Amino acid sequence: MPGSGKTVLGTVLAKRLRRKFIDVDKVIEARELQPLGEVLKKHGPGGFLKVEARACVTIAAQGAIVAPGGSVILEPRAIRHFKRTGKLIYLRVGLRELRRRLGDLRQRGVVPTEGGLKGVYDLRRPLYEKHADAVVANWERTKALRWLLRISSRVWPSS
Repeated sequence: MPGSGKTVLGTVLAKRLRRKFIDVDKVIEARELQPLGEVLKKHGPGGFLKVEARACVTIAAQGAIVAPGGSVILEPRAIRHFKRTGKLIYLRVGLRELRRRLGDLRQRGVVPTEGGLKGVYDLRRPLYEKHADAVVANWERTKALRWLLRISSRVWPSS
């Protein structure tokens, strides 16, 4: 989900666990040589999802902390890749908090959905919940990080 804290918490978690951190949005921007918002404009929503899925399936995610793009949940091929190579953790944030955190959705490279942010939330939330190996509420960063550390100790017992 866009604005759920994937990059912020992923970066901190990777440092704490001494793991590689991969931000798929940054991978896309590096490959496309432009910000996500421009990539979305250039390719359109359907094309953007394909660009994002292609970036995801080419990532060597095993042993790494990966912050996928927020719309990755709409691409079954990317979900299958991440399920094969690791665990999917859904950082749950309520709609009101997402509105507070997010600015212009177009600038952030959020694939538009009818109904704006509420439409995005209503479409994606059930998919995240369906595919997640674990769900962590991210209302408060410190608590969310503690839960992520607990989960990661089960995934990587030696960490």
